[in-house]
Amino acid sequence: MIYRSMNATRLDFPNDQFDIVYSVGVYHHLSDAEFRSSLLESARVLKPGGTLILLDNILPSLKINLYAYLIRKLDRGKFVRRKDQILEMLKGMGLNVVSQETFYYTFTGLEGIIVKLGKNAGREI
Repeated sequence: MIYRSMNATRLDFPNDQFDIVYSVGVYHHLSDAEFRSSLLESARVLKPGGTLILLDNILPSLKINLYAYLIRKLDRGKFVRRKDQILEMLKGMGLNVVSQETFYYTFTGLEGIIVKLGKNAGREI
């Protein structure tokens, strides 16, 4: 495997290059416009039938979880979103949600989201 560092909104790869694009902890650092640009670039470099796996931090689902909410607000990522906001942003991006899962880690109740997206138009939840 070869790994390269580059701007997620302008990937330096040809179209239809990869079977899988994997993103971990990126989107909570991107503005809405950068988030959309990055998704469009991911769709562009995926082969037909390819998969994008998105793993990122989300705001706590329970507003009473003040400790976890505060930790997320103090995160260096300035764009930590709720799960529903992320799923809404994924609509119309040329990728269809195949599956999504919320996960919890540590005693603080911090949450994250894993979304598997497919490039084929017929693939949906």
